[in-house]
Amino acid sequence: MNSLQDLGHVHGDICKPFLSALTSKVNEAADYFDAERVLVMGYSMGGFGALQLGCHEPEAYDAVVSIAGYGMGTCESTESSGAPQPKGRRVFDWYLEREIPQLASVPIVLAVHCPIDTVSSFRDVNAIVDAVSESAHRSSKRCYARMVEIPAELANSDYPKKRRATASGHGYFNVSLLKDRSEEFIWEELRNQLSRSAKRQRKSWDTTEESDSSAAKSASTEEQVAEGARHPEMPQSDAELATVGKLLLKHGVSVQKAGLIAAQLTGQPVERAHEVLKPLALRGGHSPNRADASPHSDQADGAAKLTLHLINIGRYSTKEEVTAALDQLGVHGELSLAETHLGGRIAFLRFAAPEEASRARTAINLGDLRLGGQRPVVAGWARRDRWLS
Repeated sequence: MNSLQDLGHVHGDICKPFLSALTSKVNEAADYFDAERVLVMGYSMGGFGALQLGCHEPEAYDAVVSIAGYGMGTCESTESSGAPQPKGRRVFDWYLEREIPQLASVPIVLAVHCPIDTVSSFRDVNAIVDAVSESAHRSSKRCYARMVEIPAELANSDYPKKRRATASGHGYFNVSLLKDRSEEFIWEELRNQLSRSAKRQRKSWDTTEESDSSAAKSASTEEQVAEGARHPEMPQSDAELATVGKLLLKHGVSVQKAGLIAAQLTGQPVERAHEVLKPLALRGGHSPNRADASPHSDQADGAAKLTLHLINIGRYSTKEEVTAALDQLGVHGELSLAETHLGGRIAFLRFAAPEEASRARTAINLGDLRLGGQRPVVAGWARRDRWLS
């Protein structure tokens, strides 16, 4: 099966940077919305994608739900599946042995399937659920894995009645997710299991909350990165990551993207790249304030120092509420609110002079200002392309 890695199949080396980047975005979104739970769910090909993401980084998800999904390869015959045998069975066995056991680290794994589905194999998915359960048992992990069976008479319920007799048995999206019986099939079970499982401690790139131990670790890593080759105990791989990362951060690349690019260029794990680059990002290139987690180039003109962006202002905070809160800190500027691509809100605060903006940034970051959320508002320098008129 080494050739599968070389070819870059969906669990292979070529796809790993994409899966890591997507998982990173999921973590960012969960962080942004203070999400208590993160669920990955998909139907048909999306069901396969849910399994794929869960296998890649199980720590990111509280539940993986695959509806009418499938795995790699199949144990079905060529006549029923169209897949060449015995190759399809060998691939499926490899998949069960090498990838699926990762799902045992997810607290909840549900598969929703119909036995007469002719597009994706019920037998394959049942084997996947069994493999997750066995792996969890062997490793003493707490994972609730279950197959939810859709009755045969509902297999084609998405189609008009005239087509149901000849349909594929793969049309139960509505009944399993949206209609009345979806509560019976999935939602009640999912809520019950989530209420019983402990909340996860997932990875976070939030720059406003760090424990003392995390801060100490970051400081230690930062010292190593800053000193570079003068520390013989620092691995050469980290020095390479630091060199590439510093260049990317200097040119305004975000820490998330810089970590991914640096990992690709140096051949190092994305997780390690982020560990090395995060302290550099917290320094904001050459800026002294940790609010500059997304640094801009030192070559930026003076106008860029006139505008702040404020995050963690709360999704439903009004302009009047933000203005009143800033007034209490003695901060007065031209305020604008905007929607983010994740559905949240961000504020822009423009000043007449750089000195005013600098004082305001310090006041906000030290003022422990909280608006509609658990995290304090953080002020950083806005980039030109994000200004509002």
